[in-house]
Amino acid sequence: MAAMVTMMELEAGINRLLRAQPVVAGELAAAVRVLAELYGQMIYRRQALLALAELTPELRAALGAAGVAEQEALVLEAPAVGGDGAPPLGARPKAGQGALDIIKKMVSSKTTAG
Repeated sequence: MAAMVTMMELEAGINRLLRAQPVVAGELAAAVRVLAELYGQMIYRRQALLALAELTPELRAALGAAGVAEQEALVLEAPAVGGDGAPPLGARPKAGQGALDIIKKMVSSKTTAG
């Protein structure tokens, strides 16, 4: 079976990185940024699992920095999205609609509220 990462593991890794590398001057650390984009793409494509073999070395390094462990998946593939025209993994969302934009809005709302 292929080495896989679940969406829950990815989310936990992003949270660990955010605790270890807090937002400075409204900027996320590079590893947080790339993992947030990946997380957003998984949500958009409705993927529960991601094969490590499909990821770039930059994404694999960011996963390692986040402490996301590889696992042998019991399910080889997430359910198919079903021809909804989802872009290929790694494609950029429209401006203002990416996971990074959403996280920045969340962080800025917390800093202005507190």
